[in-house]
Amino acid sequence: MYHFDCSCRYFSDEDQTVDAALTAMFTHRESTARDGAAFFARVAHRVVHDGRSPREAIDEVAALPTTSVFVRSKVAIAIKKVEEARDPSSALSKEKYRDDLALTSMARLWDVGRTEPIKVTTLFRFDLKF
Repeated sequence: MYHFDCSCRYFSDEDQTVDAALTAMFTHRESTARDGAAFFARVAHRVVHDGRSPREAIDEVAALPTTSVFVRSKVAIAIKKVEEARDPSSALSKEKYRDDLALTSMARLWDVGRTEPIKVTTLFRFDLKF
C-alpha cells in the first residue's frame, strides 16, 4: 500500500493515484486489502493536492459511495480510538505510549491476536494528532 508514495505526488488526478496504488499491489488481490489501498490513496491525494488535513480527507473519502462498508466500519472504529486516546478522562490517554497501545488494539480488529504493543519508531510516531 505504501509503495505508491511517489505516484501520489506525480499524478494530479485522484483516480490515477488510486490506479497506481492498485497496480503497485500486484501481489495482493484480496478485496479488503485493495479497498484499503484505494482509500489510503484517495486520502493521501487529498492531503497532498487539495491541502486537506488528514482528518478532513479521511472523513470525505469515508463518505464516498465507492468506499466499501468494510473500510467505513474500520475508519469509524479508528476514529473512536483516536477520540479515546485524546480524551483526558480515558485510561488510554494517560498511557506513556498511548499511540503504541492504540495501534495494538487496532491490530485486533483484524484478529491478529498480538498481545504486545506494536512499537512505533520515532520516525513514524504520530501521537494521534490529526
